[in-house]
Amino acid sequence: MSKDLFSSPGLLEFLREAVKQGRVVYNCHAEKRMRERGFARPDVERALKNGSHNIQKSGYQNGQWRYRITSKTIDGNLIEVVLEISSIVVVVTVIGDKL
Repeated sequence: MSKDLFSSPGLLEFLREAVKQGRVVYNCHAEKRMRERGFARPDVERALKNGSHNIQKSGYQNGQWRYRITSKTIDGNLIEVVLEISSIVVVVTVIGDKL
């Protein structure tokens, strides 16, 4: 993986392509949190395509780099997507509350 991926522009470009190519998967924890918090996959994918990289809340955790993407849903609700990257994007959890 290129070190350019770790910069915000490189990361956001990688995420847009991953969404377009269907290389986004959701772990069980993310699916559970999405149900609890009222989010659907289109909300997460919109965040991955249009969100901003929250560098301060991203970092190395549990032996893996985790990135936090912050955005708003189409309804104007705040959503934060925590993810890990390998050859695919793994959504680890989704944070926020629907109004």
